Amino acid sequence: MINIVASLGQASDVPTRYQGIFIISLLCDIGLTAFLIYAAVLFFGKRRDAPGTIIAFMIVGIVAQGALFLVTTGADAGPVASVLGIVLAKQVLGALIWVPYFLVSKRVKRTFVMP
Repeated sequence: MINIVASLGQASDVPTRYQGIFIISLLCDIGLTAFLIYAAVLFFGKRRDAPGTIIAFMIVGIVAQGALFLVTTGADAGPVASVLGIVLAKQVLGALIWVPYFLVSKRVKRTFVMP
């Protein structure tokens, strides 16, 4: 949410060359925030489908970040692309840790039991 508000505050400072990328990024942030809220409701409600939803959230985040990285690289937005590349690497590393945990952990299977 903070990222979305900060992005909207900086919208007038974005060069016209990168406004399309800015809009795509903002729409991705809004969509991922809505998905995160949904996943958080399932997580804190200990719903049975929470682990799958969290895994899906991680995968969708990686795909969105990867697409933004490719768009910025193709648009010759070097500084933006390098930042997005670092964020993408962090997301992939996080998913490599958490996805297997949510898939095989006995604690996860015992915690998320609500229908």
